[in-house]
Amino acid sequence: MNHLTEPTLKFRYDYDYLICFKPKERCGTWLGRMFGHVILFRNITATTSIRIETTLGGTLIVPYKCNVREILPELICDFSTHVWNVKHEDMAGVNIMMVNSCVGIIKNMLGIKAWWIILPKQLENYIKKGR
Repeated sequence: MNHLTEPTLKFRYDYDYLICFKPKERCGTWLGRMFGHVILFRNITATTSIRIETTLGGTLIVPYKCNVREILPELICDFSTHVWNVKHEDMAGVNIMMVNSCVGIIKNMLGIKAWWIILPKQLENYIKKGR
């Protein structure tokens, strides 16, 4: 068996993510005030959660020692929130049009390959419609 026909290791995704969109009026940075911002929470039903805060130039991962449901009332005050389930099929292939921004990084993490989505509002509208 050569390297082209060897079985590949598959990872299990099937995660529920809480996607939080911050309207541009509530953002503190000048870039945020122009376009808005989006963050992501993973492990939203577990006892520990991870907040993925994306910024230009990198990704900050913040662990929470609580269930996201416990902090949901606070999130709803500042963010428009949506739940998105990532399936293994969503992660097949490469997102070649990823821009190093909050939207680009989160699209890549969610397996969304819609190249025309570049702003938080466009991503929110896409998520509201569903797949």
